[in-house]
Amino acid sequence: MSCHLHDTIEIVCSYGSEVCLQPNNQKTMQGKVMTIKITFNKFEHLLLLVNDQIVEVDITDILTM
Repeated sequence: MSCHLHDTIEIVCSYGSEVCLQPNNQKTMQGKVMTIKITFNKFEHLLLLVNDQIVEVDITDILTM
């Protein structure tokens, strides 16, 4: 992942912005960005609040945001 894209994701997290994103092979989803979760094996997931549920999206799977 490019530094530019990672920086953009961090900025969106800082402001708790409402985003619309499309993960790889999934339908578009819209929600409020909560934070980035780093798993024990160093994968990063964007935590998105969608309809009062937390959805984890692997940031390497995001096609558009």
